[in-house]
Amino acid sequence: MRVGMLAGIGGVVLVAMIACSQYGSEEPAPPTTNGEPDATVADDGPPPSVPCAGRVCGSVNGIGQCQDGKCVFVCNAGFAHCGDDAAGCDTETGSNPAACGACGHSCLGGTCSGGKCAPVAIVNGAGTPYAIAVDATKVYWTDQTLGVVSSCPIDGCGADGPDEVATIASASEIALDANAVYVSAGTSIRRCSLPSCGATSTQLAAAPQLTGLAPPFLFVDGPSVFFASTQDGKIYRVATNGLSPREELAVTDLIPRMVVKGAGSLYVSTAMPAGGQEDVQIRRCPLAGCPDGGAPEEVAASSVPITRIAGSVDGVYWATSFTGAIQACLEATCTTKAPITLATAQESPNDLVVDGDTLFWVNRGAVNASTGAVRSCKTASCTSTVRDLATGRAKPSRLAVTPTAVVWIEDGSKSIFRIAR
Repeated sequence: MRVGMLAGIGGVVLVAMIACSQYGSEEPAPPTTNGEPDATVADDGPPPSVPCAGRVCGSVNGIGQCQDGKCVFVCNAGFAHCGDDAAGCDTETGSNPAACGACGHSCLGGTCSGGKCAPVAIVNGAGTPYAIAVDATKVYWTDQTLGVVSSCPIDGCGADGPDEVATIASASEIALDANAVYVSAGTSIRRCSLPSCGATSTQLAAAPQLTGLAPPFLFVDGPSVFFASTQDGKIYRVATNGLSPREELAVTDLIPRMVVKGAGSLYVSTAMPAGGQEDVQIRRCPLAGCPDGGAPEEVAASSVPITRIAGSVDGVYWATSFTGAIQACLEATCTTKAPITLATAQESPNDLVVDGDTLFWVNRGAVNASTGAVRSCKTASCTSTVRDLATGRAKPSRLAVTPTAVVWIEDGSKSIFRIAR
Protein backbone atom coordinates (compact mmCIF):
# COMPACT_ATOMS: atom_id res chain seq x y z
CA MET A 1 0.00 0.00 0.00
CA ARG A 2 1.40 3.42 -1.01
CA VAL A 3 1.03 6.57 1.10
CA GLY A 4 2.96 9.84 1.51
CA MET A 5 3.93 9.40 5.18
CA LEU A 6 2.73 7.05 7.93
CA ALA A 7 2.83 7.43 11.69
CA GLY A 8 1.53 4.94 14.22
CA ILE A 9 -0.16 6.39 17.28
CA GLY A 10 -1.93 3.98 19.65
CA GLY A 11 -2.45 1.53 16.80
CA VAL A 12 -4.07 4.22 14.58
CA VAL A 13 -2.42 5.06 11.26
CA LEU A 14 -2.47 8.75 10.30
CA VAL A 15 -1.91 9.93 6.74
CA ALA A 16 -0.11 13.28 6.39
CA MET A 17 -0.95 15.09 3.20
CA ILE A 18 -0.29 18.38 1.43
CA ALA A 19 -2.70 20.23 -0.83
CA CYS A 20 -1.52 20.86 -4.38
CA SER A 21 -0.02 24.22 -5.23
CA GLN A 22 -1.34 25.47 -8.54
CA TYR A 23 1.71 27.62 -9.29
CA GLY A 24 4.36 25.97 -11.42
CA SER A 25 7.18 27.79 -9.69
CA GLU A 26 6.04 26.69 -6.25
CA GLU A 27 5.33 22.98 -6.70
CA PRO A 28 5.84 20.97 -3.50
CA ALA A 29 8.85 18.69 -3.21
CA PRO A 30 8.38 14.91 -3.59
CA PRO A 31 7.30 13.12 -0.39
CA THR A 32 10.15 12.32 1.97
CA THR A 33 10.76 10.23 5.05
CA ASN A 34 13.23 11.60 7.62
CA GLY A 35 14.56 14.03 5.04
CA GLU A 36 15.30 11.28 2.46
CA PRO A 37 13.24 10.56 -0.69
CA ASP A 38 10.41 8.16 0.08
CA ALA A 39 11.41 5.06 -1.87
CA THR A 40 7.96 3.55 -1.48
CA VAL A 41 6.32 6.49 -3.16
CA ALA A 42 9.00 6.76 -5.84
CA ASP A 43 9.03 3.05 -6.80
CA ASP A 44 5.49 1.77 -6.42
CA GLY A 45 3.70 4.11 -8.85
CA PRO A 46 0.54 6.08 -8.07
CA PRO A 47 -1.72 4.92 -5.23
CA PRO A 48 -5.12 3.50 -6.04
CA SER A 49 -7.98 5.97 -6.26
CA VAL A 50 -10.01 6.02 -3.06
CA PRO A 51 -13.66 6.95 -2.54
CA CYS A 52 -14.14 10.44 -1.14
CA ALA A 53 -17.70 11.46 -0.28
CA GLY A 54 -18.95 9.71 -3.36
CA ARG A 55 -16.10 10.99 -5.56
CA VAL A 56 -12.85 9.46 -6.78
CA CYS A 57 -9.55 11.25 -6.14
CA GLY A 58 -7.51 10.69 -9.29
CA SER A 59 -3.75 10.24 -9.27
CA VAL A 60 -2.79 11.33 -12.78
CA ASN A 61 0.43 13.41 -12.73
CA GLY A 62 0.55 13.35 -8.94
CA ILE A 63 -1.08 11.93 -5.84
CA GLY A 64 -4.76 12.24 -5.02
CA GLN A 65 -6.10 11.16 -1.64
CA CYS A 66 -9.10 11.68 0.56
CA GLN A 67 -8.88 13.91 3.62
CA ASP A 68 -11.84 14.87 5.78
CA GLY A 69 -14.22 13.90 3.01
CA LYS A 70 -12.43 16.02 0.39
CA CYS A 71 -9.92 15.23 -2.33
CA VAL A 72 -6.50 16.81 -1.93
CA PHE A 73 -3.67 16.56 -4.43
CA VAL A 74 0.11 16.65 -4.49
CA CYS A 75 0.89 17.48 -8.12
CA ASN A 76 4.07 16.80 -10.03
CA ALA A 77 6.08 19.87 -11.05
CA GLY A 78 4.42 21.65 -13.95
CA PHE A 79 0.93 20.27 -13.29
CA ALA A 80 -2.11 21.40 -11.30
CA HIS A 81 -5.50 20.04 -10.34
CA CYS A 82 -7.96 22.22 -12.24
CA GLY A 83 -10.84 19.93 -13.30
CA ASP A 84 -12.74 16.96 -11.95
CA ASP A 85 -11.41 15.22 -8.86
CA ALA A 86 -11.25 11.95 -10.76
CA ALA A 87 -8.89 13.52 -13.31
CA GLY A 88 -6.24 14.25 -10.68
CA CYS A 89 -3.54 16.79 -11.61
CA ASP A 90 -5.05 17.16 -15.03
CA THR A 91 -3.60 20.44 -16.29
CA GLU A 92 -0.09 21.13 -17.56
CA THR A 93 1.00 24.60 -16.34
CA GLY A 94 4.61 24.91 -17.43
CA SER A 95 3.95 25.82 -21.08
CA ASN A 96 0.18 26.09 -21.29
CA PRO A 97 -0.82 29.66 -22.31
CA ALA A 98 -4.35 29.05 -21.04
CA ALA A 99 -3.14 27.94 -17.60
CA CYS A 100 0.35 29.35 -17.20
CA GLY A 101 1.63 28.63 -13.73
CA ALA A 102 -1.89 28.31 -12.36
CA CYS A 103 -5.36 27.10 -13.26
CA GLY A 104 -7.09 29.59 -15.53
CA HIS A 105 -4.11 31.98 -15.76
CA SER A 106 -4.28 33.04 -19.41
CA CYS A 107 -1.29 34.68 -21.10
CA LEU A 108 -3.68 36.84 -23.13
CA GLY A 109 -2.13 35.86 -26.44
CA GLY A 110 1.41 35.53 -25.15
CA THR A 111 3.45 32.37 -24.80
CA CYS A 112 4.09 30.45 -21.58
CA SER A 113 7.44 29.06 -20.50
CA GLY A 114 8.44 27.75 -17.12
CA GLY A 115 5.03 28.69 -15.74
CA LYS A 116 5.46 32.38 -16.65
CA CYS A 117 3.82 34.42 -19.40
CA ALA A 118 5.92 36.33 -21.93
CA PRO A 119 5.25 40.00 -22.76
CA VAL A 120 3.41 40.87 -25.96
CA ALA A 121 4.07 44.03 -27.98
CA ILE A 122 0.93 46.13 -28.44
CA VAL A 123 2.76 48.55 -30.74
CA ASN A 124 6.41 48.71 -31.77
CA GLY A 125 8.12 52.01 -32.51
CA ALA A 126 5.32 54.19 -31.13
CA GLY A 127 7.12 57.52 -31.62
CA THR A 128 8.08 58.88 -28.21
CA PRO A 129 5.28 57.78 -25.86
CA TYR A 130 5.20 59.83 -22.67
CA ALA A 131 2.24 58.87 -20.45
CA ILE A 132 -0.32 56.08 -20.61
CA ALA A 133 -3.93 55.27 -19.62
CA VAL A 134 -6.14 52.24 -20.22
CA ASP A 135 -9.77 51.20 -20.17
CA ALA A 136 -11.21 47.69 -20.52
CA THR A 137 -10.33 47.36 -24.21
CA LYS A 138 -7.90 50.10 -25.28
CA VAL A 139 -4.63 51.74 -24.35
CA TYR A 140 -4.14 55.50 -24.83
CA TRP A 141 -0.86 57.39 -24.78
CA THR A 142 0.53 60.85 -25.33
CA ASP A 143 3.49 61.83 -27.47
CA GLN A 144 5.08 65.14 -26.47
CA THR A 145 7.31 65.28 -29.53
CA LEU A 146 4.60 64.66 -32.12
CA GLY A 147 1.88 66.45 -30.13
CA VAL A 148 -0.67 63.66 -30.48
CA VAL A 149 -2.80 61.32 -28.40
CA SER A 150 -3.00 57.81 -29.87
CA SER A 151 -4.81 54.58 -29.04
CA CYS A 152 -4.78 50.88 -29.85
CA PRO A 153 -6.75 47.84 -28.74
CA ILE A 154 -4.97 46.21 -25.81
CA ASP A 155 -4.91 43.07 -27.95
CA GLY A 156 -2.58 44.90 -30.35
CA CYS A 157 -2.59 47.62 -32.98
CA GLY A 158 -2.58 45.27 -35.94
CA ALA A 159 -1.39 46.05 -39.45
CA ASP A 160 -3.10 49.44 -39.56
CA GLY A 161 -1.11 50.79 -36.61
CA PRO A 162 -2.35 53.17 -33.89
CA ASP A 163 -5.46 55.36 -34.18
CA GLU A 164 -4.95 59.09 -33.77
CA VAL A 165 -7.32 60.32 -31.08
CA ALA A 166 -6.29 63.98 -30.90
CA THR A 167 -3.72 66.48 -32.07
CA ILE A 168 -2.64 68.47 -29.02
CA ALA A 169 0.64 70.36 -28.94
CA SER A 170 2.86 69.37 -25.99
CA ALA A 171 0.46 66.57 -24.95
CA SER A 172 1.88 65.15 -21.72
CA GLU A 173 0.02 63.63 -18.76
CA ILE A 174 -3.23 61.81 -19.51
CA ALA A 175 -6.37 60.71 -17.65
CA LEU A 176 -9.44 58.88 -18.88
CA ASP A 177 -13.13 58.34 -18.20
CA ALA A 178 -15.87 56.66 -20.22
CA ASN A 179 -16.49 59.72 -22.38
CA ALA A 180 -13.19 61.50 -22.94
CA VAL A 181 -9.44 61.71 -22.51
CA TYR A 182 -8.01 64.60 -20.49
CA VAL A 183 -4.52 65.88 -21.21
CA SER A 184 -2.13 68.36 -19.65
CA ALA A 185 -0.59 70.31 -22.50
CA GLY A 186 1.89 73.04 -21.70
CA THR A 187 -0.04 75.38 -19.43
CA SER A 188 -3.56 74.08 -19.98
CA ILE A 189 -5.84 71.12 -19.25
CA ARG A 190 -7.65 69.90 -22.36
CA ARG A 191 -10.50 67.49 -23.10
CA CYS A 192 -11.03 65.31 -26.15
CA SER A 193 -14.32 63.46 -26.55
CA LEU A 194 -14.01 59.81 -27.47
CA PRO A 195 -13.55 58.11 -29.84
CA SER A 196 -11.60 61.03 -31.35
CA CYS A 197 -11.61 64.78 -31.72
CA GLY A 198 -8.85 65.49 -34.20
CA ALA A 199 -7.54 69.01 -33.71
CA THR A 200 -10.65 70.26 -31.87
CA SER A 201 -9.88 69.46 -28.24
CA THR A 202 -11.43 71.78 -25.66
CA GLN A 203 -9.48 73.75 -23.07
CA LEU A 204 -11.03 73.15 -19.66
CA ALA A 205 -8.70 75.32 -17.62
CA ALA A 206 -5.44 77.20 -17.59
CA ALA A 207 -2.72 75.50 -15.57
CA PRO A 208 0.18 77.94 -15.24
CA GLN A 209 3.53 76.22 -14.75
CA LEU A 210 6.98 77.41 -13.81
CA THR A 211 9.45 77.44 -16.67
CA GLY A 212 11.44 74.22 -16.92
CA LEU A 213 9.10 72.07 -14.84
CA ALA A 214 7.18 69.07 -16.15
CA PRO A 215 3.53 69.60 -17.16
CA PRO A 216 0.96 69.08 -14.40
CA PHE A 217 -0.28 65.67 -13.38
CA LEU A 218 -4.04 65.21 -13.31
CA PHE A 219 -6.73 62.72 -12.37
CA VAL A 220 -10.46 62.39 -12.99
CA ASP A 221 -12.99 61.70 -10.25
CA GLY A 222 -16.65 61.74 -11.24
CA PRO A 223 -17.51 65.09 -12.79
CA SER A 224 -14.19 66.77 -12.02
CA VAL A 225 -10.58 66.90 -13.20
CA PHE A 226 -8.01 67.66 -10.48
CA PHE A 227 -4.61 69.24 -11.16
CA ALA A 228 -1.99 71.56 -9.66
CA SER A 229 -0.27 74.72 -10.81
CA THR A 230 3.43 75.00 -10.03
CA GLN A 231 3.35 78.72 -10.78
CA ASP A 232 0.84 79.83 -8.15
CA GLY A 233 1.19 76.86 -5.74
CA LYS A 234 -2.50 76.00 -5.94
CA ILE A 235 -4.53 72.82 -6.44
CA TYR A 236 -7.61 73.07 -8.62
CA ARG A 237 -10.53 71.12 -9.96
CA VAL A 238 -12.59 71.85 -13.05
CA ALA A 239 -15.76 70.28 -14.41
CA THR A 240 -15.18 67.59 -17.02
CA ASN A 241 -17.91 69.09 -19.21
CA GLY A 242 -16.20 72.47 -19.25
CA LEU A 243 -19.35 74.29 -18.17
CA SER A 244 -17.90 75.86 -15.04
CA PRO A 245 -14.59 77.59 -14.27
CA ARG A 246 -11.79 75.99 -12.31
CA GLU A 247 -12.21 75.95 -8.53
CA GLU A 248 -9.39 76.50 -6.07
CA LEU A 249 -9.10 73.71 -3.50
CA ALA A 250 -5.85 74.43 -1.67
CA VAL A 251 -2.78 76.62 -1.68
CA THR A 252 0.71 75.83 -0.47
CA ASP A 253 3.93 77.76 -0.01
CA LEU A 254 5.73 74.88 -1.75
CA ILE A 255 5.56 73.82 -5.40
CA PRO A 256 2.78 71.23 -5.96
CA ARG A 257 3.56 68.66 -8.64
CA MET A 258 1.93 65.22 -8.79
CA VAL A 259 -1.68 64.87 -7.63
CA VAL A 260 -3.39 61.50 -7.08
CA LYS A 261 -6.64 60.28 -5.57
CA GLY A 262 -6.93 58.48 -2.22
CA ALA A 263 -10.00 57.46 -0.22
CA GLY A 264 -11.89 60.73 -0.05
CA SER A 265 -8.59 62.59 -0.20
CA LEU A 266 -6.16 63.89 -2.75
CA TYR A 267 -2.43 63.58 -2.23
CA VAL A 268 0.09 65.95 -3.74
CA SER A 269 3.87 65.76 -3.91
CA THR A 270 5.60 69.08 -3.34
CA ALA A 271 9.00 70.54 -4.09
CA MET A 272 10.85 73.17 -2.14
CA PRO A 273 10.78 76.60 -3.82
CA ALA A 274 14.56 76.80 -3.85
CA GLY A 275 14.97 73.52 -5.74
CA GLY A 276 11.76 73.27 -7.70
CA GLN A 277 12.67 70.10 -9.58
CA GLU A 278 12.78 67.68 -6.65
CA ASP A 279 9.66 66.60 -4.77
CA VAL A 280 10.48 65.94 -1.12
CA GLN A 281 7.11 66.04 0.66
CA ILE A 282 3.68 64.48 0.30
CA ARG A 283 0.66 66.39 1.53
CA ARG A 284 -3.04 65.56 1.84
CA CYS A 285 -6.27 67.44 1.43
CA PRO A 286 -9.95 66.34 1.30
CA LEU A 287 -11.25 65.93 -2.25
CA ALA A 288 -13.78 68.64 -1.49
CA GLY A 289 -10.90 71.01 -0.69
CA CYS A 290 -8.80 71.96 2.29
CA PRO A 291 -10.63 73.88 5.03
CA ASP A 292 -10.98 77.51 3.96
CA GLY A 293 -8.87 76.77 0.91
CA GLY A 294 -5.80 76.48 3.12
CA ALA A 295 -2.68 74.37 2.96
CA PRO A 296 -2.72 70.56 2.71
CA GLU A 297 -1.35 68.70 5.73
CA GLU A 298 2.05 67.07 5.49
CA VAL A 299 1.87 63.28 5.78
CA ALA A 300 5.34 62.22 4.64
CA ALA A 301 8.74 63.68 3.88
CA SER A 302 11.72 62.29 2.03
CA SER A 303 15.40 63.12 2.26
CA VAL A 304 15.77 62.25 -1.45
CA PRO A 305 13.63 63.20 -4.46
CA ILE A 306 10.30 61.40 -4.83
CA THR A 307 10.03 59.97 -8.35
CA ARG A 308 6.35 59.04 -8.53
CA ILE A 309 3.31 58.75 -6.27
CA ALA A 310 0.18 56.61 -6.51
CA GLY A 311 -3.05 56.86 -4.56
CA SER A 312 -5.31 54.06 -3.37
CA VAL A 313 -8.22 53.46 -1.03
CA ASP A 314 -5.82 52.78 1.84
CA GLY A 315 -3.35 55.62 1.40
CA VAL A 316 -0.52 56.89 -0.78
CA TYR A 317 2.47 55.02 -2.21
CA TRP A 318 5.68 56.44 -3.66
CA ALA A 319 8.93 55.45 -5.31
CA THR A 320 12.37 57.03 -4.99
CA SER A 321 14.73 56.12 -7.82
CA PHE A 322 17.75 57.45 -5.95
CA THR A 323 17.46 54.94 -3.09
CA GLY A 324 15.54 52.22 -4.93
CA ALA A 325 12.84 52.21 -2.25
CA ILE A 326 9.05 51.97 -2.45
CA GLN A 327 7.16 53.27 0.56
CA ALA A 328 3.60 53.93 1.65
CA CYS A 329 1.69 56.05 4.12
CA LEU A 330 -1.58 54.40 5.06
CA GLU A 331 -4.69 56.45 5.81
CA ALA A 332 -4.89 55.17 9.38
CA THR A 333 -1.32 56.17 10.23
CA CYS A 334 -0.51 58.99 7.82
CA THR A 335 -1.14 61.66 10.42
CA THR A 336 1.75 60.26 12.48
CA LYS A 337 4.08 60.68 9.48
CA ALA A 338 5.10 57.05 9.82
CA PRO A 339 5.71 55.62 6.34
CA ILE A 340 6.24 51.91 5.85
CA THR A 341 8.86 50.49 3.48
CA LEU A 342 7.49 47.89 1.07
CA ALA A 343 10.51 47.22 -1.14
CA THR A 344 14.19 48.16 -1.22
CA ALA A 345 17.14 47.70 -3.59
CA GLN A 346 14.96 48.28 -6.65
CA GLU A 347 16.86 49.36 -9.76
CA SER A 348 15.50 52.89 -10.40
CA PRO A 349 11.76 52.42 -9.74
CA ASN A 350 10.04 54.89 -12.06
CA ASP A 351 6.26 54.45 -11.86
CA LEU A 352 3.75 52.57 -9.72
CA VAL A 353 0.04 51.75 -9.58
CA VAL A 354 -2.06 50.27 -6.79
CA ASP A 355 -5.05 48.16 -7.82
CA GLY A 356 -7.03 46.61 -4.98
CA ASP A 357 -4.59 44.76 -2.75
CA THR A 358 -1.81 44.61 -5.35
CA LEU A 359 1.02 47.04 -6.04
CA PHE A 360 2.57 47.14 -9.53
CA TRP A 361 5.69 49.06 -10.52
CA VAL A 362 8.39 49.34 -13.17
CA ASN A 363 12.12 49.47 -12.54
CA ARG A 364 13.87 51.47 -15.23
CA GLY A 365 17.09 49.50 -14.79
CA ALA A 366 20.68 50.39 -15.55
CA VAL A 367 21.53 53.30 -17.82
CA ASN A 368 23.34 51.32 -20.52
CA ALA A 369 21.72 47.89 -20.22
CA SER A 370 18.33 46.22 -20.59
CA THR A 371 17.89 45.35 -16.93
CA GLY A 372 14.48 46.92 -16.39
CA ALA A 373 11.63 44.97 -14.82
CA VAL A 374 7.89 44.94 -14.27
CA ARG A 375 7.08 43.72 -10.77
CA SER A 376 4.18 43.27 -8.36
CA CYS A 377 3.40 42.29 -4.80
CA LYS A 378 0.48 42.10 -2.42
CA THR A 379 0.56 45.24 -0.34
CA ALA A 380 0.20 43.22 2.86
CA SER A 381 3.23 41.02 2.13
CA CYS A 382 5.43 43.09 -0.18
CA THR A 383 8.44 42.89 2.11
CA SER A 384 8.54 39.10 1.80
CA THR A 385 7.15 38.24 -1.64
CA VAL A 386 7.83 40.24 -4.81
CA ARG A 387 6.82 38.77 -8.15
CA ASP A 388 8.68 39.41 -11.41
CA LEU A 389 6.19 39.80 -14.25
CA ALA A 390 8.79 40.74 -16.86
CA THR A 391 12.58 41.13 -16.70
CA GLY A 392 15.37 42.15 -19.06
CA ARG A 393 13.33 45.11 -20.31
CA ALA A 394 14.63 48.21 -22.13
CA LYS A 395 13.97 51.10 -19.74
CA PRO A 396 10.28 50.75 -18.84
CA SER A 397 8.98 54.14 -17.75
CA ARG A 398 5.20 54.32 -17.21
CA LEU A 399 2.51 51.71 -16.59
CA ALA A 400 -1.22 51.15 -16.23
CA VAL A 401 -3.30 48.11 -15.29
CA THR A 402 -6.56 46.44 -16.28
CA PRO A 403 -8.27 43.64 -14.33
CA THR A 404 -6.27 41.08 -16.36
CA ALA A 405 -3.17 42.81 -17.73
CA VAL A 406 -0.31 45.19 -17.02
CA VAL A 407 0.54 47.63 -19.83
CA TRP A 408 3.73 49.69 -19.95
CA ILE A 409 5.87 52.01 -22.05
CA GLU A 410 9.48 51.07 -22.81
CA ASP A 411 11.62 54.08 -23.61
CA GLY A 412 14.48 51.93 -24.89
CA SER A 413 12.44 50.48 -27.75
CA LYS A 414 9.82 53.26 -27.93
CA SER A 415 7.18 50.54 -27.72
CA ILE A 416 4.20 49.57 -25.59
CA PHE A 417 3.81 46.09 -24.12
CA ARG A 418 1.32 44.07 -22.14
CA ILE A 419 1.56 41.00 -19.95
CA ALA A 420 -0.98 38.97 -18.00
CA ARG A 421 -1.24 39.90 -14.33
